[in-house]
Amino acid sequence: MAYNSSHTGAQIDSAVGAVIEKESTWDSKQDGLKGKKGQFVGFTADNVPGAVDAPSGGVNPNLLDNWYFGRPVNQRGQMEYTSSGYTIDRWYAEQITVQVMGGYIKCTSSGTYTRLQQTIEGFYLAGNTITFSALAKSAPRKMCRIMLYDLSNDTEYELHFRHNFTSSDWELVTGTATIRDNVPEKLSILFYVDDSEEHGSLDILAAKLELGSTQTLAHKEGDKWVLNEIPDFGEQLRRCTYYAEKVESKDTPAITNSTFVPSGATSAVFILPYARKRTVPAINFNDVSNYRVIARSISGGTTAFSVTAISLLDIGRTKAAILVSFNTTDQGYYCFLQRSDNAPAGYAFISADL
Repeated sequence: MAYNSSHTGAQIDSAVGAVIEKESTWDSKQDGLKGKKGQFVGFTADNVPGAVDAPSGGVNPNLLDNWYFGRPVNQRGQMEYTSSGYTIDRWYAEQITVQVMGGYIKCTSSGTYTRLQQTIEGFYLAGNTITFSALAKSAPRKMCRIMLYDLSNDTEYELHFRHNFTSSDWELVTGTATIRDNVPEKLSILFYVDDSEEHGSLDILAAKLELGSTQTLAHKEGDKWVLNEIPDFGEQLRRCTYYAEKVESKDTPAITNSTFVPSGATSAVFILPYARKRTVPAINFNDVSNYRVIARSISGGTTAFSVTAISLLDIGRTKAAILVSFNTTDQGYYCFLQRSDNAPAGYAFISADL
């Protein structure tokens, strides 16, 4: 059945644009970004991919994952990361504190050549011209340095540039390079906060690595920077789970399949499923005391067993076999693994990070 509208195309476009602007533009009372001179102000109908006023006339795919820091994927769950290691998904920190600020991330250096980095598969870049860009600001006005690097061989690649901040507003940090053909399997984008022990800070709103010689991350409307595409949190979460995933049972109590456990048994094998990973992952259960085995007998009785140990038997890219040990059963039960009611922090972290 055909649908006939009494509204013109222009009226529909206007209504859709109003919804996008209302739902997507930040409130200045919440984060102080909307309406300030030179600041990023959010999205309008004009910023929908395919209708952007970008220098290239369109928007290129972003080769970085979790690139929008206004609402980053943050499966590790911390609002502040003070140790070297992975922070928000796909971003590794070295000698910096990373804070999730509710509109951007703040990186504060604590040593020399401190950096935030994301590692990608190098074959994407071989023989291509690439452009890196970011919307960032520094307080006080300092600098940041971008470098494409092979950390495994301590080798710098062609992309290397420095940006000196000239204001306290958001600025576009961007640089272009042509990459050689013989690239390694993995390359890292290094985002240096500073080059010394000045302990400067850097706020980052969004970042992009793309093929081509023109950045399509953002454009200016007057004195305000506007992103060229609306960030899709669900899509970024999906991309991030290819590398890491936190499996918890806050909303879905059962985190494994059900299996039959005979009378007298003190352990059972369960299957832990997860999203497909780029390679066989490492799996860590944060604390076995956070779990219990829920058991139901053939006659319908239900009980729970305390978990004493969880061991990994066989790990694949989509599931793992785990051996769960618990107190002795007095009859046959159908069992599955669940997070304990009194231990809300229970989770398994599956990591296949580069």
